Amino acid sequence: MGLTQIAVGVAGNAFFIVTAGSVAGFFGRHPLWQRLHRYVMSTALAGFAVKIATERTGAVAALR
Repeated sequence: MGLTQIAVGVAGNAFFIVTAGSVAGFFGRHPLWQRLHRYVMSTALAGFAVKIATERTGAVAALR
């Protein structure tokens, strides 16, 4: 059973490595897509940051 877990883990990691290499190659050949990806991801991360900063949780509300 342990060997099965190792095999599945290695196969999963290999899939992610190959996929990441393919995506990096695609972005290297298509700078417009790279720029679009950067803007979309930065907008999403900024949105998450604003949401987290404006959330009122029990711990933060207790400090006020």
